[in-house]
Amino acid sequence: MKLEEISMMIIANSGMAKSSAFEAIDKSIDGKLDEAKNLISEAEGYHKDASSEHLKALSYEAEGNELKINILFLHAEDQMMAAENNIQIAKKFILLAERKSNEKI
Repeated sequence: MKLEEISMMIIANSGMAKSSAFEAIDKSIDGKLDEAKNLISEAEGYHKDASSEHLKALSYEAEGNELKINILFLHAEDQMMAAENNIQIAKKFILLAERKSNEKI
């Protein structure tokens, strides 16, 4: 198992998830809620891909193999957790924007 390759896939997908989540926040602020929701779905897809890569490492070790964890993998896990947080925050922005939109009616 090449932990460096897995780490880079986690980092890349987490970065895309974070970018999509922040873009969703921007769209919700602009009142473009459908676009924001589509971006959240996109972010969740990227996060799912990152999680799948992470699961490969966990499964490998659960099978009794030893992994030598390095700083790159720790960084990847950190980025994956940050992406998850950004997605949750973006969802809250969308919810607030929806409530604000409904108050105007």
